[in-house]
Amino acid sequence: MVVSDVVVVDTSLAFKWIVTEHDSHLADALLLTWSEQGVRVVGPANLPAELSNAVHRRILRKELTVAQGASAVERLIRFELEIRDTSHLARRTLELAS
Repeated sequence: MVVSDVVVVDTSLAFKWIVTEHDSHLADALLLTWSEQGVRVVGPANLPAELSNAVHRRILRKELTVAQGASAVERLIRFELEIRDTSHLARRTLELAS
């Protein structure tokens, strides 16, 4: 049963789709389930920058090579994740966080 036809993902989940790490297989299974159920996967406007930064940090820590990092960024580009402007949520986000 699908509660919504749209899910908004965060960086930690999307990162598991572009770089194999612990629980990536679970993230992949979730993505497959959403795809089979016709759920649209969207991300906030800052998601590509956050993912690129996470890849960069892995390269600096020598957990990924530059070539592996470039490959991960290419996967992100090919992923065709729907990106939405979330700037209108900034005030409400601050209110909820505070």
